[in-house]
Amino acid sequence: MKPRAIYKNTIGQLQSILDKAKKDLEGIDPFTFEAYESKLFRKSSDGQNVFWQYNERIKQFRNLNSIGTAVWYENSRDSIIKYLKHLKEKSVDRLPFDKVTPKWLQFYEKYMLESGKSKTTISMYLRALRAVFIQAAKAGDIDNSLHPFGKGKYEFKGSKKVKKALTNDELKLLLQAEPKIPEQHKAKDFWFFSYLCNGMNMKDILYLRYGQIGKDSFTFERIKTKNTDSEPEQIEVFLNSFTRMVIREYGVKPTGNPKQLVFPFINEMESAERQHIKTKAFTRFVNQHIKKLALDNGL
Repeated sequence: MKPRAIYKNTIGQLQSILDKAKKDLEGIDPFTFEAYESKLFRKSSDGQNVFWQYNERIKQFRNLNSIGTAVWYENSRDSIIKYLKHLKEKSVDRLPFDKVTPKWLQFYEKYMLESGKSKTTISMYLRALRAVFIQAAKAGDIDNSLHPFGKGKYEFKGSKKVKKALTNDELKLLLQAEPKIPEQHKAKDFWFFSYLCNGMNMKDILYLRYGQIGKDSFTFERIKTKNTDSEPEQIEVFLNSFTRMVIREYGVKPTGNPKQLVFPFINEMESAERQHIKTKAFTRFVNQHIKKLALDNGL
């Protein structure tokens, strides 16, 4: 049955709203209802603003409790705001995508280097900006032709990775090193625990649960890959006398709850922000004290 003439205008308006809602749904990655609502009710010009796109990514990752990733985007965004202030731009809360050209990026890089930032830091900030461009194009907010990164455009030459692997003799020397203080002893134990667990990073160690541990091994997924498109890899670690000792020495007494954390350094009742701070502090603790122990033993 055809709609009456008086309803045609209303139906057309509703269809227009529905079409916009479907279009706004595209390109939200990772998806959250907050991100979708923000995009649905935003100003028409927001999508072309680099900082609006940054803020959306930051909100999305904070909603997913990926605090480290959110902070990475925040630091990248803030470095660009600081650069705009250096240029004495009239507005530092709006940056159109078409202003960020290969030449603009070259001057940004020069400014960052002259400000004392390392090539590694600059590379990290630019990777976040590149991800913002990719996401905005994926969402249909900008045209792919605006993308300033890539061959024939802007390419940042970051620092080459230097292999820092210890030899077997150096590892033996560090293992046999006698810590001078309890902090060095603890850092040494967790450093070698990480080494013997396939390079397990400190965050994965702090979030290890008793339900993951079997009789002779345990499995884990790297937390930093959980919100990516890649298939999470199950890493199996076989327990030996040293890793069992660390769990026994530093772990809390198991209660039978498989979700119970093995180590007591994180409180999951606290905010994700607070947990992130504690994880960074623990990682810094291990790094600082294992470095001092290594230096004391000629490494």
